[in-house]
Amino acid sequence: GCKSSSMRRTYSVAAAGEYKVFREGVQAAVRAGLEAMAAEGCSVALLARVGCGLYAGRHRTRINAEFRALVDELLRGNGEAEGGGGKERALGRYFLRVVLTNLS
Repeated sequence: GCKSSSMRRTYSVAAAGEYKVFREGVQAAVRAGLEAMAAEGCSVALLARVGCGLYAGRHRTRINAEFRALVDELLRGNGEAEGGGGKERALGRYFLRVVLTNLS
């Protein structure tokens, strides 16, 4: 691939090697999307399965199995708050419905 490809630019050795780091990165990306939708006043969140395909590498099976739980943690506020200390706010209160896509 090209040295300037998005996969090369965003590749993380730590995430590729350790599932916990990879999952935290996926959850941060989903959180950012949910927060942006909430800020725009969206009542229905349509979520792509970020990090569950090509970018998952050896974590593909596990992240796909845990993706719904990862999203539920964000919606219920069970994830750690940015910067540590305390719990993340429950993002589910901003949406009437959250839809996980399953495109093949």
